[in-house]
Amino acid sequence: MTDLDAIMSERRQLTNLAYRLLGSLAEAEDAVQETYARWYAMTPEQRAAVEVPAAWLTTVASRICLDLLGSARARRERYVGAWLPEPLLQQCSEAIADDVTLTLMMAT
Repeated sequence: MTDLDAIMSERRQLTNLAYRLLGSLAEAEDAVQETYARWYAMTPEQRAAVEVPAAWLTTVASRICLDLLGSARARRERYVGAWLPEPLLQQCSEAIADDVTLTLMMAT
């Protein structure tokens, strides 16, 4: 197995890890892409110095995910737009009941 094959075989594991941390497949794929970008930005000597590439990739991917989570938290705390109130469950259940009643009336 070549070095490229060994590195690319970790992609599924990295994507699974990033998805579990971030909760979004799109963000997970972005984190994995950033991980590979950092791997290939290193010189060949630096890559050769890494004893276990899978461990390096996993560590970098998890740190990227943690950075993304931290920045998302900071973005939420600094949000200055209008806050929308949470919907009340009573209003939602009444609206659903009205929709079901209307649907049943139209079906008959």
